[in-house]
Formats: sequence, C-alpha cells, structure tokens
Amino acid sequence: MLQVVVPLYGDYEKKYAPVREALKDMDCKVIEVVDEHGEGFTATVNIGLKKALNAYWSGDEYGEGFIWVLNQDAVPLPGAAEALLKRMELSPKCGIAVSMQVHPEDEDFITYGGSGPVIPGVHFTGHISEGQHLEPKMMGWANGASMLLRIEMLEEIGLLDENFQNLASDSDLSYRARWADWQVWYEPTSRVKHTLNFSANPPDAMKLAAHMDVMRFQGKYNGELWHELTREVFE
Repeated sequence: MLQVVVPLYGDYEKKYAPVREALKDMDCKVIEVVDEHGEGFTATVNIGLKKALNAYWSGDEYGEGFIWVLNQDAVPLPGAAEALLKRMELSPKCGIAVSMQVHPEDEDFITYGGSGPVIPGVHFTGHISEGQHLEPKMMGWANGASMLLRIEMLEEIGLLDENFQNLASDSDLSYRARWADWQVWYEPTSRVKHTLNFSANPPDAMKLAAHMDVMRFQGKYNGELWHELTREVFE
C-alpha cells in the first residue's frame, strides 16, 4: 500500500477537503501532518516522511518502496499515483517523479509542465489541447507539490534539508539526488489540480523567509558544484 504524506498548515480545512475526498478512493495510507508551530513546509514534510519510513522499515503492509508527498491543495486526478509508480518502474534510477499540474478551474491549462532554470524557479506552462508538455522527461529539479520519492534514494541521501523553511527544499533534494546519480522525472500522465500560489507569490509575512530560502540555496550550490548540477539534463 502506498503511503501519502500531506503537510497541513494555515487555514487548511477548505483547501484540503477535495484532496482528502480524492484520496479516499485510492488504495493508500494517508499521513496527515499539521504544522502547529509554524515550522514550515520542509520540517512538516520530514515529520511525515519519518513516520512513513518507520512503517516501511517495521515490515507493515506499506511495502511499496515509495512515498508520495502531496500538497494540501493538490487534488490528484484519477490514475495520478499509478502513473508515478509506472514511471519508477520504467526508470529504475528515478529517485523523484513529479506530476503535471493543471488549473483547478481549467484542466486544459497546465500550471506546471516541468521545470526550467532553477533560478529564478521557472515552471513551464501551456495547454494540453495544444499538445504541450505531454512527454515524460528528465529534469534538473522537481516541484514538490506532487512528488513520488523512492525510499532507496532517501536511505542514501537523507530527507529534506530543514535549513530551508518553505522554498527550495524540493530543489535541494533534487540536486542531492542527481549528485548521487539518481534521476528526476516529470511524468505528464500523472496529473493533479494545483496552482503555484505560495512559491509564485508568498504572503507578505513570509516573504523574508522565502527570500532567505532562495539565498541559502544559492549559497549551498556555487562554483564547480553549481555548474555541474545546473547543466542541462536533456537535449
């Protein structure tokens, strides 16, 4: 059974309701983690990952070998989990697989069709009806709203870096994965309804923390390491 980690923060009930409803129809174990103390996305996800890993290591029925991290407002469409699992099967070195994201009010509009340059955090957009972003591809970094993580990779490289509060921890995990010879894949047949609200425009109270996250990322990856990991991973 697949384990799903859902970090919950802020006024989450209304946003999370359609996600909870969608997950009810899936064969999965949902781990809901409420950020009660304002620690942020990264620390909250890590709490869930630790719970999922402990269940996996204990030999319970959660033996998929993967953990799905899903935002509280990322509503999975039918087949989303199966498509990510299939990508892992097709690409044994895939450590992170992410979904296409479509607009909640217009499922033809792609709000995330893969990642471009990590700075300034480019997300490809487009339209399904125009045939855009419909091919699987390797990428330099993943958007963490809907990402399937291979447990073998986590056992090798560790969890999210809690030096990042809300932003860039997904990018950092991707960079560390690639440095350890794992791959990051965009899988367009896996789709969730989601808009990039926080990363595109963080609330005023969190703008400083978001800025510091970006600065920490730039400080962590510089020089030869930066050039190596920011190279194009597909032609």
